[in-house]
Amino acid sequence: MSDDAKEELQERLGRVEALVRAVEDLPDEKARDAAREVVAAVLELHGAALARIVSTVAGKDGILAALAADETVSSVLVLHDLHPQDLEARVRAALERLRTGLVLRGARADLEKLGGDEVRVRVVREAQGCGSDFAKLRAMVEEGLGRAAPEVPSIVVEVTQETPSAFIPVEKVKGARHE
Repeated sequence: MSDDAKEELQERLGRVEALVRAVEDLPDEKARDAAREVVAAVLELHGAALARIVSTVAGKDGILAALAADETVSSVLVLHDLHPQDLEARVRAALERLRTGLVLRGARADLEKLGGDEVRVRVVREAQGCGSDFAKLRAMVEEGLGRAAPEVPSIVVEVTQETPSAFIPVEKVKGARHE
């Protein structure tokens, strides 16, 4: 997704959030309830239409997979529980997409927990680096997982430093004496 498309998506999401807040702030309870019903009815209509589209294109030369790969389409499919991949598959695919970037930064990501309302990932930094690297790694993984699993309310990314062991096996010490 291009930077312009990402910005446009963020603007649209921001507008939706602002409108929802405006509805929730309406002083008239009947008006609030009516606005909520309108939104629910529109979502139901869109969900039904999308379900028909998904069933029509499913199995046709990867069309559904290509659509689901688009970040905007993917989030709408998730909203209506129509995404062709389950949560675990999307999270694992996101971690795989992040793998190269993490390796270049001397790190790896391990999925610790997936379920309920939480995805928990441990990022292990294998090479020495400064503390700001931890924040960058955390943000990178949170963003990637957030795009893949927008329905998960809690994405927890713990970044740790792997310290090399000072332990030297006896066999290595003995072998070094005989050489």
